[in-house]
Formats: sequence, C-alpha cells, structure tokens
Amino acid sequence: MKIIGQFNLGFIIVQLGSDLFIVDQHASDEKYNFETLKHTTVIKSQTMIQYGVVISYSYFIILALFEYLLLPVLCNIILWYTLLMVLYY
Repeated sequence: MKIIGQFNLGFIIVQLGSDLFIVDQHASDEKYNFETLKHTTVIKSQTMIQYGVVISYSYFIILALFEYLLLPVLCNIILWYTLLMVLYY
C-alpha cells in the first residue's frame, strides 16, 4: 500500500496495486477509537427490576374495548346531555 497524498485536509489518497482508494481520516479515527473501546471495555451486567404485579392480557383487552368502543359512546352521551341542558334552560 502506497500513500500518494492528502486531499482537502481530511482525506488520504492510497494506491494498492492498480486500485486507488480515498480514505476519510475522520471516519478512520472514529473506527479505530470504537474498535479499541470495544476490545478494552468490560460491561458489568445488572439485575433487572422485577415487579410484583404482572398485568395480564385481559386488562389490555378491557382497556382497548373501553378506549375504542365505550369511550366514544360516553362522549356522545355527555355531548347530547350538555346540548339538551343548554337548549332547555
């Protein structure tokens, strides 16, 4: 591999055989730092918090039914009641 020169203060032009490569110096530095960090860092695992109450799927089904079926009906009832009260008084 032969270094030909530098371009625009951020790229190195390299020749390998009959191929020509343009290497981004910033990306190369980031890749080197990442690989070094990855090989030298030891991550200690932590135990996850476990909740005492587990919500079953039936709760979510009831919530979905309320939100999509019952809530619009209740809103319409309240709207009509308010409209009737305004018209009555």
